[in-house]
Amino acid sequence: MDIPKEINEVFDKVLEQAKPVSIFVYGSRARGDYKKDSDYEVGLLFERDKKWGRRELKALHTQDKLNLYPFVYEDFINYSLDTPFPRAVYLRELLEGAKTVRGKKVIEKMKPPAIKVRDLLEVGAFQIAYALSAVLSSRQEDWITMGIEFTKSVLFGARVLVILEKKEFPLEYEEIAEQALKLELEPQFKDLIRHAVEVRNGKKPNLIQLYTNITFLNQMVLQRVKNELKKGNKILLKGKLV
Repeated sequence: MDIPKEINEVFDKVLEQAKPVSIFVYGSRARGDYKKDSDYEVGLLFERDKKWGRRELKALHTQDKLNLYPFVYEDFINYSLDTPFPRAVYLRELLEGAKTVRGKKVIEKMKPPAIKVRDLLEVGAFQIAYALSAVLSSRQEDWITMGIEFTKSVLFGARVLVILEKKEFPLEYEEIAEQALKLELEPQFKDLIRHAVEVRNGKKPNLIQLYTNITFLNQMVLQRVKNELKKGNKILLKGKLV
């Protein structure tokens, strides 16, 4: 992973002053499918009684594209996170895609959590909220935020179907789209997935697709998950039960 000098200097400063147990990079910068304007999403593991807050960490640097997120080390290693994201899927993505850059290698030694059908229901509901946020951002003419929300809600919603039907967990956006397009989907939803990739690559969003996305998540993604859940909350991807 190629990290700019100025970002590495922040890591050194944070390690020296805040003394976290571990610092890791996650998201597209860690996976390698980042764009030139992608942020650095960075997790820091702190012992419970030594945890710094986001405001304190922000005071240590002036990098616009660097986001530092503190976690409690003792909770993290027990797969317990205080996060709004669907826990099992969020943790699996962290553990499979993140890379330690300073301190103790923690994530590399943790087993990814198992994914059950009910976990996908949580993801689907979360992505509908994200899709609605994209609509609201468009009404505010905040096109950058709208593009991010639209792209993520489409592709992470599509990944739910990949997990459900292929029992695979693609990490990179292009890989998610590639696998999702091989599934049996209506042409309008395949066009939606292709458009989400185009938007991530810089194309101007088609506002009609914002509403197609909500239909896709409601009528395709969540409906398929609900139908599967009727058969039981079975394990789709093996891993640690959390």
